[in-house]
Amino acid sequence: VCDLACVNGDCTAPNTCTCDEGWSGDTCNEAVCDPACVNGDCTAPNTCTCDEGWSGDTCNEAVCDPACVNGDCTAPNTCTCDEGWSGDTCNEAVCDPACVNGDCTAPNTCTCDEGWSGDTCNEGCVAGDGFFLSAGGRQCLKAYPNNS
Repeated sequence: VCDLACVNGDCTAPNTCTCDEGWSGDTCNEAVCDPACVNGDCTAPNTCTCDEGWSGDTCNEAVCDPACVNGDCTAPNTCTCDEGWSGDTCNEAVCDPACVNGDCTAPNTCTCDEGWSGDTCNEGCVAGDGFFLSAGGRQCLKAYPNNS
């Protein structure tokens, strides 16, 4: 006779439960997961219920929403970026040195504004080559022929 009922097993001797496969504990009320749940709870034999931000059979796969573009999801909503990328989802290219007159469109790759060239878009804009430097010196503008 068992003082406490055996939940997932049988009472086989006074106050002794023999648990069904996949259950443990004094009253056979603790599920067993093998392998163990990493970021969640074992809620039934070999069944993990994952904590928020985790997935997979053992809750060992982080979930990133939105997904990481150029990197790996290493913790819930945390991207570890591949070399040359940054930003929350690793979608921002890194150029070192920075692009001067253009945009960084891939790691260490500058796409130059019209009239500029060079690895960092710092060459060009020579008067007489069809371009001129604006009064502030910040923009290379295309020169148009005089239609007189």
